Amino acid sequence: MHTNLTILSLAYLILLSIPMAASAEIVPTPERDAAIGLEGSSPLAGGSGEACTIVYYNYCSGWIQLFDGFLQGDKAGVVYDLAEDCNGGEGHNCTNLGNWWYWRYTFNGYCGYGFEVSYQMYDVDANDCLIGAPVGSVASTCPLERWNSVPGMGSTSSDRVALVATWEDGTLPYLATDNNVYNASGGPACSGVGVGDGTSYAWLVTGAGLCPPTLLEDELGPVDIIAISMWNCMSTTATQSSSWSDLKALFQ
Repeated sequence: MHTNLTILSLAYLILLSIPMAASAEIVPTPERDAAIGLEGSSPLAGGSGEACTIVYYNYCSGWIQLFDGFLQGDKAGVVYDLAEDCNGGEGHNCTNLGNWWYWRYTFNGYCGYGFEVSYQMYDVDANDCLIGAPVGSVASTCPLERWNSVPGMGSTSSDRVALVATWEDGTLPYLATDNNVYNASGGPACSGVGVGDGTSYAWLVTGAGLCPPTLLEDELGPVDIIAISMWNCMSTTATQSSSWSDLKALFQ
């Protein structure tokens, strides 16, 4: 069964290169990752005047966390508030233009061990439980180390949707999030930065289960999955274009 989230010892990282059976816990491990700072500002964004890019995570300290222990069929992802962040929702039709996800310990796209993920877009209820079948999806793929480009998953008129990754085999890859503990002591670059806003979850096939989902968090509070999502929200009730949406949160 899945249990409450705990912190792994850094010594466990030496085992990551060895294929293993899925563990019994989803656990975050701190890790310094210099590459994300360079790459994080470069993924594509934009489109028309109705486009917006949503970034919830904050990398101000230069530290991330890796979550381990996912089983086959487990899901993790981000609930996006299109009504708030992209002038979407009622009276709008929003198209997911593309996404970027950040993975670690992927065998760099090698599928020999079967560690694949697929991606889906779901409507969610008031408790952020996934509703019904996916409204869009991307077939399973062998992720690369660090940034991965994920195609758009279709259109929706819902106020809020979840974009999730599903572990097709379990164990790997490792899910990356920001790190509240290191951000809290990150100095001037992290001034005013708080914990996540509770939009990153795991939907588990055992233990805590699919509904309600398991909030991803560390000892200080919610953390955010390192993912970037690009949208284009067209009004269906007016002809005037909306302005560019501000980013949900700045990232370094």
